[in-house]
Amino acid sequence: MFGTLIQGSVFEIKMDRAPSRISLLDGYVTVDFGTWHFHVCIGDNYGTPANPTPPELRAIRKTSRAELVRRLNPDGTPSSWRLRLFNGRDENQLTVFLPNPFLTGEMKIAHRPDWSRLALWDHLRSKYLGLGPDPKDRTAKTLLYG
Repeated sequence: MFGTLIQGSVFEIKMDRAPSRISLLDGYVTVDFGTWHFHVCIGDNYGTPANPTPPELRAIRKTSRAELVRRLNPDGTPSSWRLRLFNGRDENQLTVFLPNPFLTGEMKIAHRPDWSRLALWDHLRSKYLGLGPDPKDRTAKTLLYG
């Protein structure tokens, strides 16, 4: 599930199938689902010879940082896991809501946590941060909203 999460607005889109195509052109990755698609600028965007992208705009458009984020409950236990991308102006480009042990695949509250749903989170921590699974990730008792 992915979307944008900023103060005053959030949208969450759950895919029912893999993209039909993923491509990269002039710094923009395009993720195409057939009937719709989205773009995120992850590289340098030069524009065309007739309409070049100014360097200052190129720096704003491009992803400047990525974060792996856990949302913590008031008791300090994690209840939500995300990947967030930010542009050169530090604006949220995209938030990927990772599988949550407290939610089923149909986005219903699970009767009990399914900790196997943290596999992608654990993989991202290992691959990009060199960290193993954190036992703290499996300590929450419930999912809190808001």
